[in-house]
Amino acid sequence: MRWKKLWGRVGTFALHKELAFNRPRDIFHPMNWREHIVSDPQILRGKPCIKKTRIPVALILGYLAAGRDAAAIQREFPDLTASDVAACLDYARDLAEFEAAMA
Repeated sequence: MRWKKLWGRVGTFALHKELAFNRPRDIFHPMNWREHIVSDPQILRGKPCIKKTRIPVALILGYLAAGRDAAAIQREFPDLTASDVAACLDYARDLAEFEAAMA
């Protein structure tokens, strides 16, 4: 499985092995980030943000990259849900998998 390889690369698979196998199967399937993230030219000049807020996705990803967990981000932004934070990660994953076709 792909997620096993990813966790193994960063050296945390052994720490999370039991936790990972006790989770429901569908937690590893990507969510539909389009239900949580919108891009409107009238809001933040079209930057992707969490639906019904002006919280940019890049801000949430920056907090996650800095080591903050989802609960800390939710305390700072009470309008966010855990699904919103997960949607930001799924959005980033989708962008990372994007392939441009060369002409």
